[in-house]
Amino acid sequence: MPRPLFSHLMNLRETAHPPVARQTIGAVTDTVFPSNTVWLTNGTGGGITFSSTPTVRDGQDTDVCLILNISAQPFTFTDQGTLANSNLRLSAPTITLGTRDSLWLIFSADIGDWVQIGTTNVI
Repeated sequence: MPRPLFSHLMNLRETAHPPVARQTIGAVTDTVFPSNTVWLTNGTGGGITFSSTPTVRDGQDTDVCLILNISAQPFTFTDQGTLANSNLRLSAPTITLGTRDSLWLIFSADIGDWVQIGTTNVI
């Protein structure tokens, strides 16, 4: 039985989160390996527009993933309608995360993709 949507957010003081996965991206063909929280860093010194398919590997039904850009360079994610098999259903053809920006995703087994549930753009 799938766990309730956002059940992990009901009482944040009592929620234990697994360790953060820090992932260094060095090429546009790299794939993001989801965990509850992924901190993206950039090993290339330039911005990355993902062309990998899938861009984010499958999760389990109702998994939630926060992707946070801790790099000085931007990361651009592309919707499945623009980049076939990107595994992402976004609110726009592309979403660019600048430094300190984040992207919230939930995995739907029924849809078969990660669906955007929010973004935060920090000044």
